[in-house]
Amino acid sequence: METQSGNAGTNKFAVGAYAILGMDVVSFSTLDQESQVAVIKRLMRYVKESVHYHSLAERDFRWSPAGDGGYLTFVNAEAGTLAINVAFSIFEKVGAGEVGGVSREKFTIRAALHAGMVREEADLGRDTNIWGMGINTTARILSVSDENQLLVSKQYFDTYIKEGREQEYSFGEPYWRTVKHGVVVEVMNASRMGSPCLNCDDAGSKRWRYLGGLWRKTIQEYESLIADTMRSGDPVAAIASAKYLLDMGEERQVKQLCKMLTQHTTDSGSDFPRQHHMLFSSMPADVLFNVVRAVATRIVKAGDVICDQGETAESCFFPISGRIVVDVPGREAPSPVKKGHILGEFSLWIPNLRRTARIRSLDPGLVLELGNRSLNTVLQQHPDVANVVYSLIQRRIMENVFLSPALFPGLQKLVNENLSGFSAVCRKVPAGTTLDVSGDAFVLLTGKVRVHCTTGASLEIAAEGRFDMLPVVGLYSFIGKPDGETAEVLEEIVAVQVSHKILADLQQKFPAVGRLWSGLCGERLHEAHWSLSPLPEKPGAG
Repeated sequence: METQSGNAGTNKFAVGAYAILGMDVVSFSTLDQESQVAVIKRLMRYVKESVHYHSLAERDFRWSPAGDGGYLTFVNAEAGTLAINVAFSIFEKVGAGEVGGVSREKFTIRAALHAGMVREEADLGRDTNIWGMGINTTARILSVSDENQLLVSKQYFDTYIKEGREQEYSFGEPYWRTVKHGVVVEVMNASRMGSPCLNCDDAGSKRWRYLGGLWRKTIQEYESLIADTMRSGDPVAAIASAKYLLDMGEERQVKQLCKMLTQHTTDSGSDFPRQHHMLFSSMPADVLFNVVRAVATRIVKAGDVICDQGETAESCFFPISGRIVVDVPGREAPSPVKKGHILGEFSLWIPNLRRTARIRSLDPGLVLELGNRSLNTVLQQHPDVANVVYSLIQRRIMENVFLSPALFPGLQKLVNENLSGFSAVCRKVPAGTTLDVSGDAFVLLTGKVRVHCTTGASLEIAAEGRFDMLPVVGLYSFIGKPDGETAEVLEEIVAVQVSHKILADLQQKFPAVGRLWSGLCGERLHEAHWSLSPLPEKPGAG
């Protein structure tokens, strides 16, 4: 132990390994404000009386207030030896009677006694204060102490009690507790004859009370998170909390959440408001409950790849926390995922779709994953719900098509205001179907089609599920319609069908769209021409 010179009056700054006594009032927050003030004043008086009763001078200790309690650091060996006696004296005074109308049953404390390294330094607004692992560890031991319990660390016992003073007190068997940040401490219950502190038998019976208590506390915290996330307008986070509750066998609050999310009921008997989600609110409460049961939670680390480009898309994702980005091929920088977005939802309707980008996490976080098979199993039992869910996906596909700068530059305002005005439809068309392209264009997302061009050429046009590469059959522009009258579907397609009349209107109102589609028609004619032309002979052949 050592001290160093300082400015705190005539005292010196303490630096070294010292005894630290931490204490706080149990259930302090349940008292009204007037009672809280009365209790804290009385506790401060008891602390002062106790240190003076054991003949400790102001230079022998430092007091660090902490909300509903505080810490006494005994800054020399003699004072450290008396720390346990000071603790018992404080317990005896607290247990002696009521304070300002607060009964003995409602004014109780818990305490922790430890020996560890601390450092005294000048503080803001006061002369000095104590910092260091010693006081941090005392706080962690205090967090696992029980009502009316004095919990003593093995370090304090070995330093100030062992081999000489054991007969003065009663100590329980040492046991281990893991506390904040994974710190492991070895502690034991301390009591003495006539003290109101927990005796060793009672303390032993309570030692692992947290096994059941933590389970109940965790359930209560998840129930609170459901209410908090719903009040905050974040229903996807509420579903994540509900999933954890279901994993613990709790259903009541989850069923209430489903009632407050669905648009199919008007239930209002809850402690949190209704919210809307584009996908989940379309489901009746009982269907949504099964979906919550089917969803999976994924805890991700910084740098984790959530899904990779080229993989078969078998699920969709709902980011909850952490920064999620999408690495789109051809883009210099990753695209951040905004709060509330769904990732990969098209795979719920389009089978065997391949991931067109990598999705990864920049931070530790949480993601919900909904498997296609799990959702489809639920939707097969409820065709009306399936129609709603699939129509939402089809609408998203159409939005992405009409917002594509590769086909429709400058239409964002029009799309946001009136997508239905485009009179377009998103369709699945099976292989073997003959498409009539004389009056409609088909923007392909997936599949393969053979067109019979006006030049006589036949071209096969395939789509890979990428919105940055959307091929079209049934092209239309002011320079003509190069794809002829019909086209043959070779592999099932997912396509957005839009009439030539609408295309003509868009190309007239938006010159950039007109120039782009004229360019597409020119490229198609060029491709058709070269498909009919014989390959040029190599130089020198013959």
